[in-house]
Amino acid sequence: MGVDSSRRAVNEGKKLFKDINIKNGFFEDKSFKKSEFDLIICGFFLYSVPPDKILKLFSKIDDSLNYKGNLIIHDFYNKGFRKKKYKHNKFLRTYRYDFKKIFLSLPHFKLKYRKIFKNKKKLNNDGNTEVSLLKKVIF
Repeated sequence: MGVDSSRRAVNEGKKLFKDINIKNGFFEDKSFKKSEFDLIICGFFLYSVPPDKILKLFSKIDDSLNYKGNLIIHDFYNKGFRKKKYKHNKFLRTYRYDFKKIFLSLPHFKLKYRKIFKNKKKLNNDGNTEVSLLKKVIF
């Protein structure tokens, strides 16, 4: 199963992955069984989740991911927390943080892989992205 807030992404996903049930919506609004998933991908949206909602989302991810399951986080590369204006909408804010650190603070998540992709067009780190693979282990 896949969940994405973008109707366009859902429509494209349905064309590409005919065997996967893909729904439009938000992960945190859906009902899932405990330990339902072997893999959860947080693909470049966490920067848009306000800090007061991130722990609720991460708790749901933790509950929905089975032991020995994998979590992939793809988002902006960040060393610390930053709140910024969203360049596509002046009324929205982005919240940039090293989100994997939240999961790694728990004893049942281990970092398996991490790669930073540098955006050569930018002079600062704003365009750099990071992909991290975390494994949920029995502790």
